[in-house]
Amino acid sequence: MPNQQDQNGLLDRPLVLPCGAVLKNRLIKSAMSDSLGDGAGNATAPQARLYEKWAEGGVAFNVVKRHSAPKGALCVCREAR
Repeated sequence: MPNQQDQNGLLDRPLVLPCGAVLKNRLIKSAMSDSLGDGAGNATAPQARLYEKWAEGGVAFNVVKRHSAPKGALCVCREAR
């Protein structure tokens, strides 16, 4: 259902990336500091819970630092081209 900000319903439509991966919608959360890491670059349980909450909120693509991506996550980088 389109809202006033998205008259054509584009945000709810799937998006096919050049690599063939399909995003369920066009909502993307940019990388940001969450201050929940362990100080050595390793993810923590509270950090994992935060990213789970963001995923449950409907975001299709969550940009994170390379070392914070969970195993099996879609990674888009220059080396992957």
